[in-house]
Amino acid sequence: MLQKMLYEYVSEDLVWYLIYVTYGVGFFSVLLAKYKLPLMLQYGKTLTLPRVGGHFSWYASLTVPRSYFTHFYTLSFLLSIINVCMFYRYLITWCICLHSLRRLLESVKVTVWGASSRMHYAHYFVGIWFYSALNLTVYLQLSEDAATSMASDHINKMLPGIGLVLFIIASCDQLLNHIHLAQLVKYSPPSRRLFKWVACAHYFDEVIIYISLALVGRTTRWSLTLASIWVLINLGVSSIETRRYYMSKFKSLPIAPYALIPFIL
Repeated sequence: MLQKMLYEYVSEDLVWYLIYVTYGVGFFSVLLAKYKLPLMLQYGKTLTLPRVGGHFSWYASLTVPRSYFTHFYTLSFLLSIINVCMFYRYLITWCICLHSLRRLLESVKVTVWGASSRMHYAHYFVGIWFYSALNLTVYLQLSEDAATSMASDHINKMLPGIGLVLFIIASCDQLLNHIHLAQLVKYSPPSRRLFKWVACAHYFDEVIIYISLALVGRTTRWSLTLASIWVLINLGVSSIETRRYYMSKFKSLPIAPYALIPFIL
């Protein structure tokens, strides 16, 4: 019995260690790609394939259709369904499931994927990793039922409610922003709603959504805080690239003064 308990403890501890390592590698990879291999962070309209001696370099040709973004949300939805079935009393599992389902439906029914729009394979595998790690960490923390050991003070009681309100508002706003992007006339920058201030308003919504998820789940707050930091860094870099693209492509048109967060970035 003792040997079995020790084995389970070591195994679970090892899983957490691997998760922390992958997040650390993820943060480092974004910074490395930003300054050394920017191709790894580009996709869609911002993707520029460098040529070496008149030919694409070997790593530049390793791309997949950008429509493969749908795979991320399909994976997350399926994994979140498992968490809902196992931990249906936890609001956080329902929020992640609904978010994954909404993004999946938007990808299939709303987003217009260009036939030539592509992303690097590294970006694709990072997406698969992130949504797998997101749902796995939620499963692990809910399995441990860490909520029983957390302080039940006034602030901790208020945060889930605040997070749920933010989640609903940001989700609705992101849906409207994605509809706006899908309806854009070709070769024109987004200009409605928050896009007047932020070049990537839909990314800003995504950041708010993950922050709200961290607030909703007291048990899963630590893992979802890591996920929020990852989303902020990853989309922060991508939004800067997108705004730079808009400024070079639409020199005669007004471009939002900020890339991701109003008055900050």
